[in-house]
Amino acid sequence: MKRILKTIIKVIIIIFLYAFISATIDYLRIKESQKPIFTTSSYNKQTRVQTYKGLLYSISRKIYSLPEEPIEDSKNITYNTLLFNEKIKPKKKNLLKNEIKYIQEDSCTESKLIYADKTNKIYYYCINNLKLITPKETIDFDTKIKDNNKYLNKLINIIPFTGLYNDNKTEIYRNNDLKVFKCQNNNYYITTPNNDFQEDFCTVKDDDFIFLFEIIEETENVEIVKEKEVFYEDEEYTYEFDEIKSNYVFLVTEEKDTIPSKKINVKTALETNLVTIKDLEEKGLKFNKNKK
Repeated sequence: MKRILKTIIKVIIIIFLYAFISATIDYLRIKESQKPIFTTSSYNKQTRVQTYKGLLYSISRKIYSLPEEPIEDSKNITYNTLLFNEKIKPKKKNLLKNEIKYIQEDSCTESKLIYADKTNKIYYYCINNLKLITPKETIDFDTKIKDNNKYLNKLINIIPFTGLYNDNKTEIYRNNDLKVFKCQNNNYYITTPNNDFQEDFCTVKDDDFIFLFEIIEETENVEIVKEKEVFYEDEEYTYEFDEIKSNYVFLVTEEKDTIPSKKINVKTALETNLVTIKDLEEKGLKFNKNKK
């Protein structure tokens, strides 16, 4: 019986010792604008409060934009234990200020789709050539977003959330340089800080073909002639397949939401300027390029 009691006491001592050490370390980390390491994290999207829960303590903070934002960008940080609660003012790191630069268009009548995948669509309105300048890097947003949509989060992360639009659904992020509207269908509209849109701008648009199409060849059960075939030409070059097959090469997209799937012949897509030869090359179409 004594052994069991001693074991229980040892376990209790270890638990309280771990709780004390982890709580102290995370308290000091928060004071230095570092995220806690001995906690689990949860985020309430409605209240925009992120909570870190440790053993016998918790830390909460109000989020400006995204849960990934640095501690020093947050407000209303509270450290809670069984014995006391303390409001913490995080230490501001001596970092260079984030900057946003772009070319503003004087006259603009419609938004321009610059990126789309099966989840997100990103539009510019009245701006072009967006660049994000952070302490670590200068990001050419137009180029980088096509490689990895994590750069969308980088943009949102440096622009504070300011409220909801007139529909009480669309999120607005705004600072002195830029405004971003995030629709419920994950359409993002990036514009100058004083611009607004008509209320139905978040409706689904059938405009993402150039970003979402895949190339297929329907050559099964077809006798393909092994001869060169020019399927497209411009002022400087001709573009040819190693075999006569252009009638069987198609650009297709999957059905999405209320938008039906599409299937367009490669020559038709080029002739109608729906895509460029560079778009096809980036998607993996193999062809020969010959100077005229």
